[in-house]
Amino acid sequence: MSAPLLFWLVFLFIGGIGLLFTGVIVYQMTKAVKRAGGLQGISNQMQAQAAALRPAWQYPVVAPIWPAGTALGCGFSLGLLGLILVAGGWLAQQHHIREVRLLQTEGVVGVASVTRQRISESDDSETYYVTFAFTAIANDHRVEVRKEVSVPESFYERVEYGSQIEVVYARSDPHVVKIRAFYTPGKVEYWWLIGLGSLGALCLFFTWLLLGVYRNARRLDAEGLVARVTLLDCFEHSDSDSTTYYIAYELPGVGPVRQGVEKKIYNRLSVGQTFNLAYLPDNPKLFRPLWE
Repeated sequence: MSAPLLFWLVFLFIGGIGLLFTGVIVYQMTKAVKRAGGLQGISNQMQAQAAALRPAWQYPVVAPIWPAGTALGCGFSLGLLGLILVAGGWLAQQHHIREVRLLQTEGVVGVASVTRQRISESDDSETYYVTFAFTAIANDHRVEVRKEVSVPESFYERVEYGSQIEVVYARSDPHVVKIRAFYTPGKVEYWWLIGLGSLGALCLFFTWLLLGVYRNARRLDAEGLVARVTLLDCFEHSDSDSTTYYIAYELPGVGPVRQGVEKKIYNRLSVGQTFNLAYLPDNPKLFRPLWE
């Protein structure tokens, strides 16, 4: 038997044994998952084990209401940002419409030279840029224009330093210019208005929510009752990115709950310690710990 043939026979034998063991392991794991009630069943078992080791882990998570001043300040800042974004989107859209009209009514075809190329890389994409320059005549004066624009990858690969490309520019304002290959006369795009307007509307929506938080915070300050509660547990939960610090206690009118706190607060608390907590008697979930 030749050496190459013997090598392949040994290789196939070892590979077959490996596949057989892999198949057995996958089969056993599949049976174990089915016996546990599927992936959801395994998740439930893990949660039950965690709850058995630390009962506070199964308590519902609650979040205290912000102080009135914090809610009002954040609401005002978000509202102002929302108005700025909406106004900025509208102004940018008007500027874009002006450029479209100028090119449509005064468009002049010219030749520009490619002076630079670059690629901007992010985690999951690449953006291709080309810089071009040309000389235009505007109001009987020579105007040197230089502009960088993003282009498709196919166009980027077709040109190089010194290449000549056709551009369309406005006679009265040569800085309003487009690469002719990507220019459609009269085409108006609404990305500025849609993008900035949507972000502004989202900020205004959160402003409305924060105003509700502010009203509830003012009501808590005026009508809230103060109770002394005891810490039932203090524990940490870590994942690959961060650590969350929890405390557990009996919330009046609700029952045992857990709450995430800052590390500096967590470090000065211990099981059995007591602290004051303000809550609304008709809605105990509107509450705020009064840290001393």
